[in-house]
Amino acid sequence: MDVEIYGRIGMNKWYISALGLFFLSWSFMIFTLGGFIVYNNIDKFSDQALNEYNNSKIIENISNCQNLTLEKTSNCLRNYISTFYIYNKTDDALIQGLQGLKMRGGDCLDWSRLYKSMAEELGFYGKIHKINVENGKDHAFATIGDSTGYCRLDQLSPPDCFEYKK
Repeated sequence: MDVEIYGRIGMNKWYISALGLFFLSWSFMIFTLGGFIVYNNIDKFSDQALNEYNNSKIIENISNCQNLTLEKTSNCLRNYISTFYIYNKTDDALIQGLQGLKMRGGDCLDWSRLYKSMAEELGFYGKIHKINVENGKDHAFATIGDSTGYCRLDQLSPPDCFEYKK
């Protein structure tokens, strides 16, 4: 009888130890994975938090582009961006705000997003276009427009503007 009780107690101790080790290792793995995800996405989180602030401040920076024709607005936006433009290849999943672009620069998609955002702040519609230019390589540019026509804004190239026929 003593052997049976000892055997059961020993097995229960082993079972409880194994179960505890299992939960401890899973907890450690989940904690580590969570830290890895946050660490690798910290720029995305901080930039997305800044985006709301940055976008609300864009209109202050482009106030001299207000109440202009579509073509003059396009040139004004291009001239504004040229004061801090830096080409720097970035991860397309990273959405940068105005301050991020001023500090780090961006690639064609980043500058297209900024053109679109600024145009919308000024009351124009905006759209981003991505095209395949080489095997697996894309290029992005923005178009902005109103009831009179549209303009293509591509990094620092002079805007191409087209009027709708009446």
